[in-house]
Amino acid sequence: MLFPTPANGINYLHSGGFVVDVTQGYGLCIVCESTDEIDVPFDHTGNNIAFTFKRDNAAASTAFYKQSGITGALIRGRNSDNTAAGNDGFAVRVSDIIKAKVNVFANGYTNTSGAAISLYNDTGYTEKSRIKATIRGCCNGVLIHRNAAEGATSTNSFMGTHLDIEYQAGVPGKANKGISVGNIDGTTTSNTFDVSLYASEISLKYWAEAGAITNGIYVGRKAIVPESTTADLISDGYGFSTSDTDTTTIAATNLIRVENGGIFRAKCTDQSMQTGLSHRLNQLQRLRNSIFFIPG
Repeated sequence: MLFPTPANGINYLHSGGFVVDVTQGYGLCIVCESTDEIDVPFDHTGNNIAFTFKRDNAAASTAFYKQSGITGALIRGRNSDNTAAGNDGFAVRVSDIIKAKVNVFANGYTNTSGAAISLYNDTGYTEKSRIKATIRGCCNGVLIHRNAAEGATSTNSFMGTHLDIEYQAGVPGKANKGISVGNIDGTTTSNTFDVSLYASEISLKYWAEAGAITNGIYVGRKAIVPESTTADLISDGYGFSTSDTDTTTIAATNLIRVENGGIFRAKCTDQSMQTGLSHRLNQLQRLRNSIFFIPG
């Protein structure tokens, strides 16, 4: 399905609820083309999911390797009358598909329970997803989670996920997370780990913002990012001043935050910047807490 740049210069108005179901073997990729290299714009006004790509793993299906996804879209989370940014839903959800492809720009998803992009195990597993996104002004950039309802057939596997994410936190007064691994709604399963992001590759460029606690990668309780995953992390800073000598309080910005019960063992390369690196010895613990934080 091809969406051209609007000829009248007005963004596509989208109330959400567009679902691509590949269960019976009919895949669909949404391709947005632009002649001036600006992504094709959609104003998403429904507090729901703008674009969903899914497969029912529990059904008799010939679509095990059927691929789907969306590329080239600028998806803006908007309020119901499209007068301002602010949407409680999701721009894109990929659910139980192998090797889905998403390449978008998203902003305006300002609810702590929503996200720009959702990778969601509903009936099985969502593996080898290829996600490339620039995300601004969203409480959660990429949310990796699963159906934890009683009797659900979802697994904890998000094996082989490729994330190439540029995330600028910018929702004041709320916690902001670039990549959030694990169920954030408090639901749990009988698995030792509810969510496992393994054998995966993460590239995260991360801009912190003042006014709220921000996290580049957030690992919730009962979530694991093991040694088989690699992460290349570039932040524009660690969120404190060189004159800050307090090493006891929680840093407002954490490049990586792991809650009690979660595990993060990925092989990391940290290329982040902190201007004015003439830190005194009594500031080094503060710097460490800003890079990697585990609550006591």
